[in-house]
Formats: sequence, structure tokens, C-alpha cells
Amino acid sequence: MLVAQDVAVGALRDTPGVLQSPEPSFIIRSMGDSTVMLQLLGWVNQKDVDFMKVRGEALRRVKISFDRAGIEMPNPVLAIETRPHKPVSNTGERARTTSLDTRSDHAVKRKMQEARSDEESDLLRENGVSE
Repeated sequence: MLVAQDVAVGALRDTPGVLQSPEPSFIIRSMGDSTVMLQLLGWVNQKDVDFMKVRGEALRRVKISFDRAGIEMPNPVLAIETRPHKPVSNTGERARTTSLDTRSDHAVKRKMQEARSDEESDLLRENGVSE
């Protein structure tokens, strides 16, 4: 990990637009199963340079420096587990399942109608006031 830190900070230090004082540094943001997330810190004078351009150049230089030092970015690992399945019956019968009730539920509509019938003034009606 020290090699990656040194390479990254060195690349940041060599990036045009990054100030040498205060000196570029890093913090460890997080650690994953197979990763260590570094955050590089450097100062720029935004009167002289465009922050986003300097940031982009710094990232480019860090990547090139990592490649030259043989530091590889981790590939995401995806584990897929399979379970043995039961053989399908040769009887030709389909599995019976209980169907879910997919009909519309009108309970809310009924409650709204009940509430409207009790009130003289209903702002949701087209006329606004019932007579």
C-alpha cells in the first residue's frame, strides 16, 4: 500500500497547476474486501488554473503512474452460486399455484365517496360547491 501512496502523491506533485505548498497528500477513505480507497489532496490557485482541468490531468497522471509501477486496478468479482435443482416430473402435470387477486381495490374510492356525501362544500368537485 505504501508504494501506491507514494506513486499517487508523486503523480499529483508533478501535475501542472497543483501547488507545492501546502504539499500534496492523501488520506485513506475506506477499505473494501480487496480495495483500499485513497483520496488525494492537493491545492490549486483557481485564479491561475481551472480546477476541473487540473483534477482531470491529475487523475490521468495517477493512472499512468500506477500502470508504469505495475499497480493494477482491482476487477470487480461476482460470485454466482447455483443449487442443484429437482428433476421435472415426467407425468406432464404442471405445478399448481395459487393465483393472487389482481382485481382493482375500490376501498379508497368508496371512502372518498362517503366523505363527500357528508360535506356540503367539496373542493374536489368540478363546481366547487354542492347545492
